[in-house]
Amino acid sequence: LAWDLYSVKDLYDLKRQLSHMINEENALKEAIRLCEKQKGGKGKDGVKTKGKKIKCGDRKAYKLQKGGGHKGKRSDWDKIDKDHIPSSGYVKDALNNSKYSGLGKEFLACMKKQTHSLLETIAIPHDVHKAKTAETAPNLADDATRAKRSGDLYQTAKDEAKVVKEKLRNKRGKSDPCLQAINKSIKFFENLPKGYFDNIFKEAAKKCKGK
Repeated sequence: LAWDLYSVKDLYDLKRQLSHMINEENALKEAIRLCEKQKGGKGKDGVKTKGKKIKCGDRKAYKLQKGGGHKGKRSDWDKIDKDHIPSSGYVKDALNNSKYSGLGKEFLACMKKQTHSLLETIAIPHDVHKAKTAETAPNLADDATRAKRSGDLYQTAKDEAKVVKEKLRNKRGKSDPCLQAINKSIKFFENLPKGYFDNIFKEAAKKCKGK
């Protein structure tokens, strides 16, 4: 700028306008920061997570698990996934062979969606999840294996929990807090309570009947 072309008054007005713009920008940044801090993210089911991020070992129904497992994280080591145990694909297969399959395609589709949302999940590192999926994913299993796993969901849960622990040991040190947290939470899946799946199916059916 050729400052000699401006009067003192012009420069004073310019300074005042710039100060006003800076103050507005700072106020906007602060408003955004407070908003992000206070609001919770929403999952597919619209459940608010109160701004808290998912942590290794967190165990909750899928719809209640917190978010942010991948936000701002570049490496598979740092990313956190919500893992269904047993894999939800086997639970959906079980529904295909259940009494609910005779209630119509729309009802069965609703059952699968609600069940996926209600099933307990555990938060595990993304790299561990990938390694586990490569070994246990329904779409990678042959027909006989898939039928066997969907036919005994309790045993499948035990088997998948074992795989998670093995993959975790291979990738994390014994003192890693992530390993310790997961080993504590995964005990639930190793010994699922009696009636666990039936209760979830019943709850899902109630939700689907109301639609």
